[in-house]
Amino acid sequence: MTKLIHAFYNMDTNSVELTYNDGSVLTIDCEKVENHYDVTNGQMADLDWLLYNAAMEYAKLKKMLLDYAKKNGIRSGAIFITRNGKPLDRSNIWAQMKSLCKAAGVKASKVFLHNLRKLFARTFYGIEKEIAKLADILGHSSIDTTRIYIMTTGTEHRRKIERLGLVV
Repeated sequence: MTKLIHAFYNMDTNSVELTYNDGSVLTIDCEKVENHYDVTNGQMADLDWLLYNAAMEYAKLKKMLLDYAKKNGIRSGAIFITRNGKPLDRSNIWAQMKSLCKAAGVKASKVFLHNLRKLFARTFYGIEKEIAKLADILGHSSIDTTRIYIMTTGTEHRRKIERLGLVV
């Protein structure tokens, strides 16, 4: 079985080059991918960011999605669909989140789909510490908007200050 060992985004050719342990190399033409699918500017920006900054993760995600599609007999169209065969949308995901909350004993009134976006933003910023990159990923035209997502509470500030060991 061949295993992906390296992925590289080539800016000169706008392609992702995948190298496998058997020596084979696969090249994905990013422009053709973008042109093949009817993607919005925001989706294209997300894809561009992923290809440029995380080519290996892009390749792994693509393989996972292709495997899922093959396993579920999906040859074209949306990958994630409802029982009626329609593409999942915000309302479907929101309803699933609410049912998960109920099962977990969390008040449904406390859960919103946008919270996942905020959780992603805080997690990403906690690791990367790059607010400009986060703003690009989230599609914010202003870093001030992104700051709202990563603001910390007074309790968090106090905890960080106490960890410094400077205040007695």
